[in-house]
Amino acid sequence: MRIAPPLSTKDTSWWSRFIQAVHGNHGAFGSRMVSSKGSPWLDIIRDLSTLKSKGIDLMNFMRKKIGNGHNTSFWNDPWLDGEILKSSFHRAFALETCKSISVASKLNHPSLTHSFRRLPRGGVEEDQVSLLSQRINDVVLPDSNDRWTWNLEGSGLFSVKSARRVIDDTLLPSAGVPTRWIKIIPIKVNILAWRVCLDKIPTRFNLSIKGIDIPTILCPLCNAAAESTSHIFSLAFSLAKSEVKF
Repeated sequence: MRIAPPLSTKDTSWWSRFIQAVHGNHGAFGSRMVSSKGSPWLDIIRDLSTLKSKGIDLMNFMRKKIGNGHNTSFWNDPWLDGEILKSSFHRAFALETCKSISVASKLNHPSLTHSFRRLPRGGVEEDQVSLLSQRINDVVLPDSNDRWTWNLEGSGLFSVKSARRVIDDTLLPSAGVPTRWIKIIPIKVNILAWRVCLDKIPTRFNLSIKGIDIPTILCPLCNAAAESTSHIFSLAFSLAKSEVKF
């Protein structure tokens, strides 16, 4: 990772002061935060780490779309069929003298081995160099800038909606029957009906199941049965039918 030089007292740019406040004088990720104030950027980094610990790695949905190759690392970025070449061709990578060489610079060399410290000596080295040479032989770089794309959207642009969908699908339990919302009635009625279907009404019976200490679970209206969701709505229906006013 590229590390910015220490900031001088004369450097008054907003971005430089922001990096210094969040990441210290060297501006490197992972360095100790020197400001006591919160930072939206640090919050994002922490949230990404938290999601990754729960099995959701949003960075896996990011892909490098190669353009002219000037801002893409030949060995370190997954620019060729989604592969990181230093991992797939580790013996060839060990021969490279410029580990951070860009795709544009590498492909402009007369040969793949131009920046190697020595020629491959046969065996695995020669096999990997030969295979990699074949794979990059037909690569043509377009006249456009390198950019990152978001795989969950057809446009390639990041959206909060698509990220939220992935998180919800992973963390939230799936329901057997989809929720039906009726637009012509108030939203609070929809929500109440949804909670009734899931038996999530805070009745005395449900509260006792959750371990909440209550004097009794009997229905305060009839005092004859436990106050459950089905009981109170059955009772309410019966009272409404007999036109009893509360």
